[in-house]
Amino acid sequence: MTTHIAVAMSCEARPLLDAFGLRRDPAATAYPVFAGEGIALVVTGVGTVASAGGVGYLAGRTGATRADPWVNVGIAGHATLPIGTVALGHEVRDAATGRRRYPPRSLVESMDSTAVISVADVEREYAEDAAYEMEAAGFVDTARRFGAAEIVQVLKVASDGPGELWNELDEARIVELMAQTIEPLRSLVACLAGAPVGAPLSGDLLESRLSSWRFSVTQRRQLASLQRRWQALVAEEDFVASLEDALSTIAASASRTEILARLEAFVSALPIVLGASTDGPV
Repeated sequence: MTTHIAVAMSCEARPLLDAFGLRRDPAATAYPVFAGEGIALVVTGVGTVASAGGVGYLAGRTGATRADPWVNVGIAGHATLPIGTVALGHEVRDAATGRRRYPPRSLVESMDSTAVISVADVEREYAEDAAYEMEAAGFVDTARRFGAAEIVQVLKVASDGPGELWNELDEARIVELMAQTIEPLRSLVACLAGAPVGAPLSGDLLESRLSSWRFSVTQRRQLASLQRRWQALVAEEDFVASLEDALSTIAASASRTEILARLEAFVSALPIVLGASTDGPV
């Protein structure tokens, strides 16, 4: 098993190379690739397109399998987090398209988390309480072509924010900030390396993704029933991606009743997949 790490800039990579004992792969010419025991890292360049290209290149170099974890690590401006705070992305959004992804947190619930918004240029407004950067959306969508959704994660360190001068972030400061990610990244890598990919998922996963809505006891039972039906209709390895596709269509302003109705319609429209689990009540 190889954990695949993607960073945008060489200065972001520098402290990680030292911490994990990674060495340059001289045969990798399209993108800088570094490898060590159980870890491979690519420097993709800035932007969602560059990140996607680097991920694809690294997967080809290593022969990545579905069981291999992927982590995007880097700096990000944040609306509220103190500079130096390290957090996982519980939502990754492409600002250009509005497309959202929801990296599962069941393995690493103890870590701080934040929404991550990928933008095309340096963020100055910080309209939402989120991390703003330029790679995560391209990384997540491409990494999920090679690795299972539950082991594709985004880890960001707050580097600037409202009132901060982003253009004062020189290489030395970025290296200093990225050093803060090393121990959280070690913990994350260990969790992902031991993740049972494709194992049966918790029966309350759907409820946990919607925990901020504070559903009633009756509504929580409806969610549990929906998840059982859902998992009976789709292949186990596709459940998380299917769930996220559904959640991405739910507007933030939707009521609890509307959410339940939309999810019910989504599940009712799912085709039956041969080989999907039929264990348990549906």
